[in-house]
Amino acid sequence: MIPQSLGSKFDIVRTLPIRAKLLLMSTLVGFAIIAILSLSWYRDNSIREMDDTRTAIMTMDMMLSEMQRNQNDFVNLFDPRFREAFSEVFDSFVIRTEDLQETFWALKLPIDTLERLVIVTSEYQYHFEVLAELMTKIGQDDSEGLRRDLAKSIADIHDTLSHIPATNAARMNLQNQLAHLQLLSKDMQLHKDSQYIEQFNLTHLQMVEDVKRLLSNAKLRSALIIQLSHYRELFFDLAQASSEIGLDFEHGLRAKIENNVNDAHAALALLTTEVNVANDRKKQNLNLLMGGIAIVFSIVFVLVLLAMARSISSPIRSITDVMTRLADGDLSVEISNQRRSDEIGDMLRALRVFKMGAIIRRRTQEELREAHDQLEHRVEERTRELSEEIQERRLAEDQLRRAREDAEAANKAKSMFLANMSHELRTPLNAIIGYSEMLQEDAVDLGYSEITPDLDKINSAGKHLLGIINEILDLSKIEAGRIDIEVEEFSVEDVVESVAETVQPLMSTNNNVLKIECAQNLGNMHSDIMRLRQILFNFLSNAAKFTENGEITLRAFRENDIEGDTMVFSVADTGIGMSQKQLGLVFDAFTQADTSTTRKYGGTGLGLTVNREFARVMGGDVMAKSALGKGTTFTVRLPAALHDDSAAETLDSANVDA
Repeated sequence: MIPQSLGSKFDIVRTLPIRAKLLLMSTLVGFAIIAILSLSWYRDNSIREMDDTRTAIMTMDMMLSEMQRNQNDFVNLFDPRFREAFSEVFDSFVIRTEDLQETFWALKLPIDTLERLVIVTSEYQYHFEVLAELMTKIGQDDSEGLRRDLAKSIADIHDTLSHIPATNAARMNLQNQLAHLQLLSKDMQLHKDSQYIEQFNLTHLQMVEDVKRLLSNAKLRSALIIQLSHYRELFFDLAQASSEIGLDFEHGLRAKIENNVNDAHAALALLTTEVNVANDRKKQNLNLLMGGIAIVFSIVFVLVLLAMARSISSPIRSITDVMTRLADGDLSVEISNQRRSDEIGDMLRALRVFKMGAIIRRRTQEELREAHDQLEHRVEERTRELSEEIQERRLAEDQLRRAREDAEAANKAKSMFLANMSHELRTPLNAIIGYSEMLQEDAVDLGYSEITPDLDKINSAGKHLLGIINEILDLSKIEAGRIDIEVEEFSVEDVVESVAETVQPLMSTNNNVLKIECAQNLGNMHSDIMRLRQILFNFLSNAAKFTENGEITLRAFRENDIEGDTMVFSVADTGIGMSQKQLGLVFDAFTQADTSTTRKYGGTGLGLTVNREFARVMGGDVMAKSALGKGTTFTVRLPAALHDDSAAETLDSANVDA
C-alpha cells in the first residue's frame, strides 16, 4: 500500500503537463551531464598534472646529465667555470626537487623515492666539491698546489747537490736516486698505484742512508736529509689526494660520484614509473566512476521514461477507446469526470464537447449530408491543390536550405583553414627559427664552427618556408575577405628608404646594385603603410632573385589627375625578362614563367599575385612590362589618400572579383 500523502504527491506528478514532465527529464539529464563533465574535467586536469610531473622529472634527469657533463669537463679541463656551472645547475635541481616534493604532496604520491633522490644528489654535490678541492690542492701543473711545492722541493735538492764537487762519485749516485724518485712521483700521479708509493719509500730510505754514508760535510748532509724528508711529506700528501680522487670510475671519489649519478638516474626512473602507475590507477578509478554514474543514470532514465510513458499512454488508450465508440455511433459511452490540469484533462474536456457535438450532428445529419458531400468534394480538390503547392514550396525551401548549408560549410572550412594554418604552421616554424638562432649563438660561443653552416641552412630554410606560408595565408585572407586595411598618415620617402635598407642584403646576394630615384614632391600618403612596404619589398626581392650582376631601380613620384593625387612606384631590373606569353601569366597564383624558372629560382608564384590583390584592396592596381633577356618593370599606382569607407568598398569589390 502506498501512503496517502505519497500517493497524492505521485498523482500531482502524474497529472503534470507533458512539457513539465519533459522539463523534469531534461533537468535530470542536465544534472547527469554536468556530473560526467565535472568528472571528465577532473580526470583531464589530473592527467595534465601527472603529465607536468613527468615533464618535471624528465627535466631533472636532463639537469642531472648536465651536472655530470660539467663535472667531467672540470675533471678533464680543470676549468673553474665548469665548477660554477655545476653549482648553478645543482641549485636549480634542488629548486626543482622542492617543487616536485610539493607536487607529490598535492597529488598524494609516495615521497620515499624522492627523499632518496634528495639524499643521493646531496651526496653527489658533496663528493664533487671534495673532488674539486682535492684537485685544487694538487694543482693543474707545476705552478699550482702540491705539484708546485713538489717541484720546488726537487729544485732545492738539486741546488744542494750542486754544492758537492763534480768529481765526487756520491754526487752522481745521489742525482740518479733523485731522478728515480721523480720518476716514481710522476708514475704515481699517472697510475695512482700503491706499488709506486712502496718503491718511492724504499728509494727514499736508500737515498737517505747514502747521504749519511757518502757525505762527510755535516752541513750538506743535514740539509739534504731535511729536504728529502720534506720531499717525502709532499709526495705522500700528493699520493693521498690522488688516491682519494681515484684513477677511474671504479676507485675513489670518482667511483662514489659515478654511483651517486647512477643512483640518481635510477631514482628518477623509479619516480617516473611511480607517477605512471599512479596516473593509470587514477585514470582507471575515474573511468570506473564515470561508467558507474552513466549506468545508474541510464537505469534511472529508463525507469522514469517508462513511468512517464505509462502515465501518458494509459489515459490516451482509454480516450482512444471512447473516441472509437463515439465514432461508431455509441453515444451512451461514459466519459470520466476526473479533474486533470494536463493535456489529458484538455482531451477529456474536448471529448465531452465532441460527444455533445456528435449528438447534435446526428439530429442534423440527414439535412447536411448533401451539403457535406459537395463540401467534401471541394475540400478534396482544394486540398490536392494546396498539397501540390506545399510540395513545390518545400522543394524550393530544401534547395535554398542546402545552398545555405553548402555556403556556410565552405565559409567555415576556409575559416578553419586560416586558423589551423596560422597556428599549426607559424607557431612551430617560429620556434624552429628561434631555436636555430639560439643554437647559432651557442655554437659561436662554444667554438663549434663545423655545425654553424648547417644551422644557417636550418634558419634560412625556416624563414623561407615561413615566407611561403605567409604568402599563401595572405592570398587566402584576400579571397575570404578577411584582409584588414590600417589607414594612417606617413612619409613616402621614409618608407622607400626603409624598404631599401631592408632589401639591401638580397641585392648583395647576386651582386646587384640598387638605385633609388624619388621625386621632390613625394610628401605624405594616407594609406596602409604595412601593405605598401610588403608590395615594394616583394617587387624588389623578385627583381633581386631574377637579376645577376645587374642594376635594379626603384622610382617613386606623384601624379595629379581628375581622380585626385596618385602615388606611382616602379621597380625596373636588368634581369632575365619575360616573353609576352609569360607576361600574361605573371599575376596568376602559383604560376611562374615556366618550370625551369621554378627549379632554378624557387618560390611559390604568389608574391606578384598578392601584390596585385593588395594594390586593388588599397584602391590601385599593378601593371607589368617586360622583354625577354632585357629585364622587367612592375608599376603600382595607389591613391595618395585612402579613407576607411573607401577601403571597405574596395575590399568588398575585390572579394566580388575573387
